[in-house]
Amino acid sequence: MSKKGYNILVVDDVPHLRDVLTFSFEEEGNHVFGAGSCQDAYAILDKNAIDLVITDLHMPEENGLNLLDRIGGTTQGGRPCVFVLTAFDDVPVEELLSKGAEMVFAKPFSPEHLIREARHALGERDIVAEVRSLLPMVKQSYRQLTTLNPGDVQDVVLGRGGLFLPMQNATRFKPGDRVEFSLSFSEDDLKNLVFTGQVEWVRKESRANLFAGIGVRFTRVDAKTQDKLHQKIQRTHVIAFIPLGDKAA
Repeated sequence: MSKKGYNILVVDDVPHLRDVLTFSFEEEGNHVFGAGSCQDAYAILDKNAIDLVITDLHMPEENGLNLLDRIGGTTQGGRPCVFVLTAFDDVPVEELLSKGAEMVFAKPFSPEHLIREARHALGERDIVAEVRSLLPMVKQSYRQLTTLNPGDVQDVVLGRGGLFLPMQNATRFKPGDRVEFSLSFSEDDLKNLVFTGQVEWVRKESRANLFAGIGVRFTRVDAKTQDKLHQKIQRTHVIAFIPLGDKAA
């Protein structure tokens, strides 16, 4: 992953799984902490600068949602990346991402796949870390690699690692679709920001306080816009990796 290695925390009440992930990441040159509960994880987080947390969602007593909430309360510079592991589908992926999880892995999963995604997340975290919702937008223009009508979208909400695009005809998309788009802002010195992303979820219809639309994870930020984006995000604070698209936000 890195010549210097990263500090990684694995949280799971199953010792065998902790051992497998610990060995895999240590082989990559990282320092790995293990915790069998959220309480153990809190103690480690309080004493160590952790770059990546890999946590099971369902554990005795407190669960991964509690851990996400706890991590969400840390300061910008100290917030680690978070991967969530789950064998159930009772908590929607979009909710976990909105709380700050960078990725969600269904059990059983491939340790090799998890390590590849960890390399990407840790290597790219400075590009998209800590972006707050940036409104109002004065213009949006973007296109799916197949088709996309810019007039369908109203306001765009950015998160740390992606954005929510509200639209009425979201059914044309499916998870895994690639999207290219640019945004123009009326605030500060941000002008046209160009991104490439991947659709993580599709909400086909508005419900309760949530807009219909798509949640997109950034996969690339145009090199010409990275510096200005970095300057903006240094002054902001947000928990959501990809916002839910809350009408009250």
